[in-house]
Amino acid sequence: MDVVFNTATTDIVAPVVTSTSPNDHAIGINVNASFNVTFNENVNPATVSSSTIELRDGLNTLIPVTISYNQGLYKAVLTPVSPLSYYSKYTVTIKGGASGVKIWPANAMVNDILKTFSTEDASVLSYNDGPGGPILVVTSSTNPFSRYSAEILRAEGLNEFAVMDVAAINATILNTYDVVVQGEITVTAPQVTMFTNWVNAGGTLIAFKPGAPLNSLMGLTAASGTLSDKYLLVNTASEPGTGIVGETIQFHGDANLHTLNGATSNCYIIQ
Repeated sequence: MDVVFNTATTDIVAPVVTSTSPNDHAIGINVNASFNVTFNENVNPATVSSSTIELRDGLNTLIPVTISYNQGLYKAVLTPVSPLSYYSKYTVTIKGGASGVKIWPANAMVNDILKTFSTEDASVLSYNDGPGGPILVVTSSTNPFSRYSAEILRAEGLNEFAVMDVAAINATILNTYDVVVQGEITVTAPQVTMFTNWVNAGGTLIAFKPGAPLNSLMGLTAASGTLSDKYLLVNTASEPGTGIVGETIQFHGDANLHTLNGATSNCYIIQ
């Protein structure tokens, strides 16, 4: 009789949710925040979707979301398509059983997991946030100063805007806004494509010191060198300079140099 060793292994232990972010019963959560679910092992990505991880409000209404899954981190990220309501309670359900999250067809989470959280109160928002609206301020955690345009909007009496980190934005979310004010941030090639498609569909992009990947979209060609601590004089005779002060304005820091490649200049640098 020959002995045959079978080296194939089958995971018979059901997956477990090890952590969520926000935590269960968390309060004061930003209305633009995503919800993260981390498992103890890698699950089948095909079973991680908006049908197995649901977001519902206090009236049990299903909230549209997008779901992504990182196999290396065992983490699912749930992102609402639109900003959530302020001062409201939400429940995230990670489904178990035959129609839930699983590793193999017969190896599913045993029970449903429910996590609740409550969003921030609009009356106590900081100047770094906005109550929502047709304007999206795009920031990045890598540059805290990319959020200062939110303070400018508030100071000018413009309060119909939301603030979101670029890492949390996708095409579905972007399509819910008319105007994007992008801080001084670095964008990836897929993000450039996303913003380009959105602009071509009618969106308006305002970018602070756009990086080289955005040059084509902004109608610019990079030139060598930079300018530091100079003065700008805005052309107030035509849009978008109408209403801006007609005197020279000093800027601090380094400015990139470009030649125009489809764009129109609206200010002059005073050496």
